[in-house]
Amino acid sequence: MNYRSLTRMELTLTPIITVAIMPTSPAPPPQWDERSFVSHYAAFTVRKQQGAALITSLMFLVVMTLLVISAMSGNIMEERMAGNSRDRNVAFQAAEAALRDAMRDIQSARISGNTGFDASCTNGLCLPQTDGTPIWVDLRSNTAWTNGSSGTPSVAYGSQTGAATLSGVAAQPRYVIEVLETSGTVGGSLTLGFSATQPNYAYRATARGYGNAVGSDGAPTSQVTLQAVYVK
Repeated sequence: MNYRSLTRMELTLTPIITVAIMPTSPAPPPQWDERSFVSHYAAFTVRKQQGAALITSLMFLVVMTLLVISAMSGNIMEERMAGNSRDRNVAFQAAEAALRDAMRDIQSARISGNTGFDASCTNGLCLPQTDGTPIWVDLRSNTAWTNGSSGTPSVAYGSQTGAATLSGVAAQPRYVIEVLETSGTVGGSLTLGFSATQPNYAYRATARGYGNAVGSDGAPTSQVTLQAVYVK
């Protein structure tokens, strides 16, 4: 076999390989998962705003706390004011009761003219102070007068007239009676019943009433002093 025939044989035996290039189809687009997108977006939003919501909530709680404290303070103050007003009203009524008791005492047989009245205010019957100081001013330093306890010179409600004791008060009201002698030489008085020939007497009653509340020192916190003049 010569060279030419060998070459021809190789050419004959060489297979022909045909490569078929098939067109490729485009990749499908990604599927849109709406639920996954919403959940991821919501999670991102919550993580982003979590700090601001906490600060806003704390500020809101602080404001609400201040409002509640202010309202409670106002209610407590109003309650105290109402209690003080009621206690003072009780003391005022007790002082009025003591004045009526003093009037009964003046109208009784125990008091006749200026008999029994002295500078020491024995049994609550006082002569006018010679130094010009009113008796109720001197009584400011008297323990029985300021605390409602037993003692001279004042007398307790009902002690001379037998009136029943008052309830709802820290101490029974007290009173003193001063005699004020008047002269009828300047003429009579139809209104007061003064005689033109005999001396007449006016009696000044000073009463002290106490409320129900008591302070840390044991003395009633509400005290009212009333005064009236009676002619006999």
